[in-house]
This record gives sequence, structure tokens and C-alpha cells, in this order.
Amino acid sequence: SISEGGERDQDFIEIAAARVVVAAPSSFGLLAALVSRAPVIARTPWWHHVPDSGRWLAYQEDKGLDTARLGRLVAGASS
Repeated sequence: SISEGGERDQDFIEIAAARVVVAAPSSFGLLAALVSRAPVIARTPWWHHVPDSGRWLAYQEDKGLDTARLGRLVAGASS
């Protein structure tokens, strides 16, 4: 829901500026992930294609998450 006082906008800015974005399956989460420069984790299957390359990591419950790759992405983003 959209709150009064612009909190939605501040939430968007904080998500987009995070060191790692865990994108919720929503247009709000997807847009924040798209504008971010941080590594993005998104659960699949999702209503939108989630690449498993570049700064995007597709999380599948049965396969887990490539934490070594995530670590490299986070380390590379902070240098």
C-alpha cells in the first residue's frame, strides 16, 4: 500500500541503494532492482524472466543460491 508522506518513495530509494537487492515478485521490487547497480537475488519461477547472469542471481528452492558468486559480486561492487 502507498503511505502518506512519501514513505513509498524513500523505501524505493533505500532498496535501490542497498548492497544486495532481494527483489520481491512485484512491479515495485522489479523496478527497484532494475535501477539498482547492486547484485539482485530473485526467486524463480517468477512472473518475469530472471536472468542468472551478470548481477542477477536466480534463486530456486531446489538448487539454492550460488553464494560464492554472490560474494564475488558484492566484493566487486564495493571496490
